Amino acid sequence: MKIKLSSRKHEDGSMLIVTVVISAIIGLTLASYLSMVQAQHLNVMRSQAWNSAIPACEAGIEEALAHLNSIGTNNRATNGWAFSDGVYVKSGTLIDAEYDVSISTADSPVVICYGYVKAPLGRGEVVRAVRVVTSRQSTGLKGLVAKGAIVLGPGSVVDSYDSRVTPVYNPGNVNSNAFVGAVGGNISGGSLIKGDVATGPTFTITSPHTGDSSSDLSMSFPPVTAPFAGGFSPPAGVTVTVTNFSVDSVTITTNVLPATTPASGVLTNITQYTNSAPPASGSYTTTTLTVTETGWPGATVGTVTTNSTAITGAKFEPPAESYIPPYVYGGTPKRYSYTRIDSYTYSATRYVYSATNYIYSTATTNSVTTTTEEYAYVLDSENYKTSTISLSGSQPRNAEMLVRGDAVLWVTDGFTMTGNARVTILPGASLKIYVGDGEGSSAEIKIAGNGILNMAGDTEKMSIFGMADTTVVKVAGNGAFVGTVYAPNAQLQGKGGGTDVDDFQGAAVVGSVSYNGHFNFHYDEKLGDNGGLTQWKINTWAEF
Repeated sequence: MKIKLSSRKHEDGSMLIVTVVISAIIGLTLASYLSMVQAQHLNVMRSQAWNSAIPACEAGIEEALAHLNSIGTNNRATNGWAFSDGVYVKSGTLIDAEYDVSISTADSPVVICYGYVKAPLGRGEVVRAVRVVTSRQSTGLKGLVAKGAIVLGPGSVVDSYDSRVTPVYNPGNVNSNAFVGAVGGNISGGSLIKGDVATGPTFTITSPHTGDSSSDLSMSFPPVTAPFAGGFSPPAGVTVTVTNFSVDSVTITTNVLPATTPASGVLTNITQYTNSAPPASGSYTTTTLTVTETGWPGATVGTVTTNSTAITGAKFEPPAESYIPPYVYGGTPKRYSYTRIDSYTYSATRYVYSATNYIYSTATTNSVTTTTEEYAYVLDSENYKTSTISLSGSQPRNAEMLVRGDAVLWVTDGFTMTGNARVTILPGASLKIYVGDGEGSSAEIKIAGNGILNMAGDTEKMSIFGMADTTVVKVAGNGAFVGTVYAPNAQLQGKGGGTDVDDFQGAAVVGSVSYNGHFNFHYDEKLGDNGGLTQWKINTWAEF
């Protein structure tokens, strides 16, 4: 009996040890699992923080691009940006993140943004960085282009000139390189389009034109976005002293390159000539041209082949050519068969050579008068924003706006000029007008009265941009409009035209076109590369 009791106690002890070991294993397993879950949760939270830092970087980059697009080539230390350590910097805060962004001083800015998000469990911050290289891209303005139809007035002329050669439009010296394009409508009316025309498929062209025509035009029309955030109210009722200028220019064509390059630059034209005699000097090639004439070509043209035609006719007298006398029966008239010479065919030598001409302009700016006036508005190199601009009347303090810097004016509801109103852009200054707010209301631009006086005559110094809710851009009155219009949802209306032929000089991309009278359009060819909606875009993107 004692032996049995001892054996049972031993079995109970063994089971207790096994139970303790199993419990320990289970506890360790559970602890390991909980630790693994905690680590996984921590990794998930850290991953979320890591991913959340990129939107912070994107927000900073978007703000940098918006800033660059609002100022163009002007001072970058505006709109809350400051210059520090050789770059322009700004910081921002989101709901659960922050960012620091910088813009370099390069012509093609490099934007670097650091995004910060709090790490889980209060363990510092998660930092991400993005570096982008930008480039300035332009939509270009190829002439007079519309999303819809283009209807020209019965006396309207569309031609072209190159302000790099002729700074001021000269009706006596125009080119035939204009372009009129309607993507979604017909092209009709007008006296003459000196250049090419194009529409989209299924639309027609009835306007007379000198160039090519096509029906496969396809273009995109990027929307106009807000030019800046914030902005100042345009200063009103400001008295300033202004020196007015007149600009005279002379276009020169010569075969001698000028010793010094003029400010307008030099256009080199190589013209090909084909003559029957070789040039006095220079290289040339010879070609052979086959000619057929009815008269004798002369003895200097080479070998001549005579083409003859046999004719039989009723004649009472023999012809001058050789003939065969026929038989005569009773009263039947005599018939003569003879050969008539119809033409002479020969080969003539032609000489083909090229001559180079240099075309440039000389421009002289002359001071005319100095006046002190109170103007309705005076704009400098700033961003201005207001709901409406209305210039009217006969006095400068009510009817005139003076631009003496690189100004950007954003008018949300409408811009109107009537009576003797005028906007004067001084030499060296520029004006960009943005109209609309993109929120569904209808905004209009009406330029009448004495119009916009772009004293530099530079089509890149005056630009009108219509946002999505801009429906009308109307140009009328006495003054010539020298500049560009980009308003893809607006109808461009050209009214009147009076006795002058200046009317619209520059380029336009609009929703549709409706001209009346002989309102003319003169395309500045340099805008094919430089005009339109110009924006900074991302070329390369790198995360680090």
